[in-house]
Amino acid sequence: MLTLTLINASSVILSDTALRLVLFGELLVLVLLYWAFARFSKRSLWIGGLLLVIGFAALIPGYLYVQNSNPQDAVIDVAILLYFPLELIALVLALLSLRKRPVRKAAK
Repeated sequence: MLTLTLINASSVILSDTALRLVLFGELLVLVLLYWAFARFSKRSLWIGGLLLVIGFAALIPGYLYVQNSNPQDAVIDVAILLYFPLELIALVLALLSLRKRPVRKAAK
């Protein structure tokens, strides 16, 4: 058991459902940062909403498979690998929108 824990610690610590919730939570935080930095513009709401819909759609097939087959370890399927580029896109958008914000000068 200890050897299995050392080899694959993520499957022991997180179940598959928890892993998927953590990934969606990370994406949600990044999209919320993007929305806040872009001041909730109409364009940012559409782009962020699209990222969240794609992310949620990537969770569903693997989650349904896990519920039907009941594996013991976390399942990393192809759709869940879509999260890494989605999170990178959301992070880059947040950083770019933060860079575009005008800097306010302090009042004397």
